[in-house]
Amino acid sequence: ITWRSVAGDESNGDLSFTPQNDGAITEVRLRMEVAPPQGLAPQRVDRLAQSARRRTHSDLRRFSRQMAAPKQREEAPTGALGMAAQLGVAATAAGLGGYAAYMVGQRLQGSSSYRAMRSQIIPPASVVSWSLAGASAASALGAATFRQLGHVNNALFVGQWAPTLLAASGFARILGHRGIRTPDGASIASWSLVGASIGSIAASATLHAMGRRKQGLFVGQWAPTLMGAAIFTRLFNRL
Repeated sequence: ITWRSVAGDESNGDLSFTPQNDGAITEVRLRMEVAPPQGLAPQRVDRLAQSARRRTHSDLRRFSRQMAAPKQREEAPTGALGMAAQLGVAATAAGLGGYAAYMVGQRLQGSSSYRAMRSQIIPPASVVSWSLAGASAASALGAATFRQLGHVNNALFVGQWAPTLLAASGFARILGHRGIRTPDGASIASWSLVGASIGSIAASATLHAMGRRKQGLFVGQWAPTLMGAAIFTRLFNRL
């Protein structure tokens, strides 16, 4: 493809496409000649050339993305049966886990140490903890819903917060436990890790909103690890 300007600044160039590796990829070569306006200082000519080079590279990358073969959409179970299957697996796992916890609780009900342990959590901390646990469940449910609708990226983005919220639920219970006292140094380190986890969430959400979803997922996966480290710091040598 060749061109030549017919008005304005004088420019001409050509764009060539050469198959490589038996057509698996295509080499693209661009040649441009631009005549700068007369009377420009050499420094301004250099800046003009650099600006044109950056703009051209950006245009070529955008052209490459537009011309690339579209990725096949990841198949997901469709229809009411597909949604029921996904939710059924989650509900079954939750039911089995809840039944096991209930049976263990029934065996411990008569234990005085168990009743004392339950009374150690102050009510506000318990409310916050259960709220975060509910948000974790909502995150998992939202991810399953997006997955069913075929929005895989959104499903990954929403679902990645489930372990972080669950860890935050445990962190809230530790803060509200009357029997756990954390030294100042460990407390500072723990809160720093919580801040880093929140920063990871904020950065991930920002990248996702900017359309840089892969980077957002990469940054967001640090959040549960950092929150878990905050819990570990508070419990180290305490339990």
